[in-house]
Amino acid sequence: MKQKTKILAAFAVASALIFASCSNSDSAMPGKTKNSAIAQPGEGLKVEVYKIDPAVLDLSKGSEWGEGLEDQIGRSGSGLTLCEGADTETGNVEWNGGVIHGCQEEYVVVHYTGTITAPGDAGQSRSVVMTMAADDGNSLSIDGNSVIDSWVAKGCTNTTGELTMEAGKPVAIDAWYFQFRGGSCAGLYWQIDGSEIAVIPPSAFTPGDVEAPETSVAPEEETTTTVAGEVSTSDAGFGPNLVVNPSNEEGTNGWSYTGDVYVGNGFGYENGEWQRPRSGTAIAATSYWLGTRSQTVSLSSESNEYLDTSPEIAVSTWFNGRCGGRFFMRAELLDADGNVLDTKNVGSEGDLQYVHESDWTDQSWVQHSLSFTGYPAGARSVRYTDGGQDGCWWWGYYGADMDDTEVRVKANTSTTSTEPATPVEVTTTTVADDKPLPVDAPTEVVVDDKAKDFTCSESCVAGFAAAAGLPNGDVSVSVDGGTAVALTGANSVPVASDAKSLVFTVTSGGETKDITVAVKRAPTEASDTTVAPTEGSDTTVAAGTDSGTSDDSSGSSPILWIIIALIVIAVIAYLVRRSQASKA
Repeated sequence: MKQKTKILAAFAVASALIFASCSNSDSAMPGKTKNSAIAQPGEGLKVEVYKIDPAVLDLSKGSEWGEGLEDQIGRSGSGLTLCEGADTETGNVEWNGGVIHGCQEEYVVVHYTGTITAPGDAGQSRSVVMTMAADDGNSLSIDGNSVIDSWVAKGCTNTTGELTMEAGKPVAIDAWYFQFRGGSCAGLYWQIDGSEIAVIPPSAFTPGDVEAPETSVAPEEETTTTVAGEVSTSDAGFGPNLVVNPSNEEGTNGWSYTGDVYVGNGFGYENGEWQRPRSGTAIAATSYWLGTRSQTVSLSSESNEYLDTSPEIAVSTWFNGRCGGRFFMRAELLDADGNVLDTKNVGSEGDLQYVHESDWTDQSWVQHSLSFTGYPAGARSVRYTDGGQDGCWWWGYYGADMDDTEVRVKANTSTTSTEPATPVEVTTTTVADDKPLPVDAPTEVVVDDKAKDFTCSESCVAGFAAAAGLPNGDVSVSVDGGTAVALTGANSVPVASDAKSLVFTVTSGGETKDITVAVKRAPTEASDTTVAPTEGSDTTVAAGTDSGTSDDSSGSSPILWIIIALIVIAVIAYLVRRSQASKA
């Protein structure tokens, strides 16, 4: 009896360990060093708290939780009512639920203003990663430049942005937050030069004003002519863009690819099926398998002597998505022998990041930037890699899109930067229209050739609802005319090896629409051959050896489970042997 008791106790302890190690918190508030300091006089941020009146919103355009209503919730204070008796200043920006700044728990907009100062010796350049947690929407501008913009209704989610700040120099900070309904959270954190993430302390803020440059707003449509190698006024202080074919206008020139990457405009862009290029007429787009592209960029625009002083090197790319588009980007600083001196990244091949909360309601291009400072002498090139895939498994190129990549070196003010060899004149058209493109359902969905079921992700479900013209509709699916199964975004539908078609049924408000698509069986690895473009289309489909696919599931790694199971078995065996020895 004692032996059984010990074994049961061991099971209980092991189960507790497994639960503790494998459970996931619902909150997106980052692990951090919390700064609980109280703001001293002259510290903190100015706060304006407004009430949202749901009665003045056109609720038919979105959900009861605010999705689809974001464009009616302004960031100017216009149309909002100032909340009387609410806070007017705050030290830290961090909370998780409850009454917001002394106003109310729901239907609130908050505006934070003041200055922010990076710590360190005066004039020291600091690489700063800003993180904002929010449920629902948030945005952040520093020194007049947009750092974070996630003005969408969502659960508690972290959004990040990178910038370089000069230590000891106060610059303007302007942040907005809104809470519609349900749970709420907010937080403002920073990481300085790779240090641990921490709540920004009150001492870094002042509620006073500082004159910041105005944030430019893109017109409806703007046409510009750019000569490769020139430095535009927006790039003041940096040398020329050193990337070959930065906007995909020259097809695959300058880039190498793995997986499945579509380059060009052709059938996707002209028919409005995938995405508008950010500039020019071409994009690089990914599909249902992970696709990547890379380029080693020479830093020869500056002398080796200047590069050895570690001037700032800025790397950036604009991303978009069409159906659960996910991306990563990585920049590796190399010496003359190809050795890696430093690496910066957003996500990775195994940890892809969503471009938007919903590609069906937000099709804005989002810029992500990386910056190298304080690196060892000897830097001679940057090896840049990015890529992504979709979250829907639709046949076509509905994953992450990449456009307008830049690698620039902080200009040497004592010399004139050298132009890249053979500059190429490129006429680009910046399309500022972020309205969602018309959604056409795919003709096929892709199912792993060895799979016995099919999972339509949340992005996939939303895509079929949008394609049916019922964006808030319920979606179910039947296989070859069989029994319909309601789709949740997480459940699976059995699919026989000889299944021919799936019928997606969307219902909303008494209206029903069916979408029939073919089942396409695909191997578990991407093709390693080049696929010729459709006849008459101005496109190139680049392919190579697939570098792997990301895991879209949440939870713990199978290896972790195996290790834990082995530990449990070892503990049980030890207790059994000990019990037997005591009896002997």
